[in-house]
Amino acid sequence: MYFQPTPSPDKSKIESIFYHCFNRKLDKTGSYGLVDWLNIQKFNPTQAQADLQDKLKVKKYVKSICPDLKTAEVLWEGNYIVNAWNSLPRTFMLKANHGKDFNLLIDKDKVGISTAQKAINKWLETDFGAITEERSYSLIKPKAFAEEYLGKLDDYKFWTFHGEPGFLQLSVEGEWTGTHFNDRRIECYDPYTGERLPQRIFYKMADNPEHKINIPEKMLDYTKKLASDLDFVRMDYYMVNNEIYFGEFTLLPACGYLPISPLTLETTWANVVNKRMTVQQALKIVKYYKFNHPELEQDFHISEEEIRNFIKV
Repeated sequence: MYFQPTPSPDKSKIESIFYHCFNRKLDKTGSYGLVDWLNIQKFNPTQAQADLQDKLKVKKYVKSICPDLKTAEVLWEGNYIVNAWNSLPRTFMLKANHGKDFNLLIDKDKVGISTAQKAINKWLETDFGAITEERSYSLIKPKAFAEEYLGKLDDYKFWTFHGEPGFLQLSVEGEWTGTHFNDRRIECYDPYTGERLPQRIFYKMADNPEHKINIPEKMLDYTKKLASDLDFVRMDYYMVNNEIYFGEFTLLPACGYLPISPLTLETTWANVVNKRMTVQQALKIVKYYKFNHPELEQDFHISEEEIRNFIKV
């Protein structure tokens, strides 16, 4: 049932996908843009990366660092769900631990055992790392699991550099389907002041955004502890009924294909990850821009669907 892992990256494929997405060659120094730096991280996958990306193993790691940080409860794990089906609640999340988008909201009134098992079989046979060239995923032993369904939630995503939150990505509009947002709108906020930032991450910005928000101080504390040894990570959390839940360590947001606009800010944040600039210096540069900057209104030249189709995700 398991795929045969191929942990060696195809560097020519990485460069080809990058060129297709950004209409330019990948800067292998990682200095031109943050997307460049993120993509060259694919060249050298490690077990340490895999351990953070393993959606089961990482829960234990998080608890060892931040024991009071909640994680969604694992209800079952394995390869065949039939024997556990009757003991599981009516509604739960079915997931696999070794990739992105391996999740299915199960409502037993609508989804049966056979559908659930077919999803599991497909996931366990898929080498996600080989599709996106995030080969650290190929180092994870695949396993399916059932997780408690948290219901309606707000997701907070902190783009973090050398243990310091740089900016907050917040999904503010769109329909939550239980697994993802439809027509997602994203805003960026200063993680220290809560001020809205004139910065766009691929998706459209909100029609009616909040210009200042309250960011839980506890999230910043968790982020600094969990990301202290990492050059870059997007630390993801969920807010459910005013309680903070750990989401995941995202080492390569959207597989490394989420450009920041205005595009000059790509270089700004690359300077932060390369330690040529501090987070606070970068935030000052971001705030120099105006919300009517034309690049904040323009859509990226390629859609999310086109990127997914090209990568075959």
